[in-house]
Amino acid sequence: MPLSDSIEELRRAVGAARSPEGACRAAFDVLVPATGIRDDVAMVALQNREVPVDLRLRLTARPRTLAELRRVARRWLRERGANHRDIADITLAVNEAATNTIEHAYTPAAAQFEVMRKALAP
Repeated sequence: MPLSDSIEELRRAVGAARSPEGACRAAFDVLVPATGIRDDVAMVALQNREVPVDLRLRLTARPRTLAELRRVARRWLRERGANHRDIADITLAVNEAATNTIEHAYTPAAAQFEVMRKALAP
């Protein structure tokens, strides 16, 4: 089967999936023969969500949330048209502010904090 046909068959199989896990199940059900195969099968599914105009995050006040904060901030800034240097500088500043918030603003009990930014008019 030509690759373009295989890709189209995969697209049809996963088109109605509502989650990455559902897409993998649908692809497996449609593309792997009922008799099985002679080798391993590996699938990777990505979910690409729309970037909102205004950024609003509610995060757990724990150091492990900093990676998610940086990832979301970089993606949001890229979508807003920021250049590479501004993305790096702003992400570093946001990370430092969040780190200070986590380290100094809360007791050891579970807590959350918010990061909000409205997009400037074009």
